[in-house]
Amino acid sequence: MCSDPRRLRSGRSAPRAGLALFASFFLACGSEPEGPAPALRDDLTVLHAILDADPALEPLARVEQRVADERPVHAAELLETTAIPAATRQVAALEEARVTTDEGRDFQRRLVAAHRQRASALESYRAALAGGVTQDPLVVIDAVRELRRAEVALVGVVRAMDALLPAAPPAPGGPVDEPEARDRR
Repeated sequence: MCSDPRRLRSGRSAPRAGLALFASFFLACGSEPEGPAPALRDDLTVLHAILDADPALEPLARVEQRVADERPVHAAELLETTAIPAATRQVAALEEARVTTDEGRDFQRRLVAAHRQRASALESYRAALAGGVTQDPLVVIDAVRELRRAEVALVGVVRAMDALLPAAPPAPGGPVDEPEARDRR
């Protein structure tokens, strides 16, 4: 502790001395900075920027719409021509990210692995959808499960990253919500 406990005998009342001790601890010693070290914060910012710019998100939304419209073959074509190449570009962007800390490199490695898993799952999903309405439903269900496992792995990494970052202060007069992990695909 930074303050001298002998100060408590200075004739001040016990509550006042306790308050002085508490104040001197925070003023003299300072408080721990909130969140990760600046270098790790920079790494997380770089990785979040890449995740936010994921080129596969928009094509995947179109694929989901085609599936909802019961057009599986068209959805498979969109996966092949837009979503899978975009997912591959996302893997490359993460691999090329410049991170400087060991923790940042660990998050980068985990994100690359999760995005590779997603790209592989998208290929399985494309093959299942290409069979059209005559495709065995179990094949489609297996492909969806594989895609879901990839999504869960990705969200797990993002949540771990977000847990290290301090929550942004709420907007004045706005509601105070618990921070949530960014939902990434």
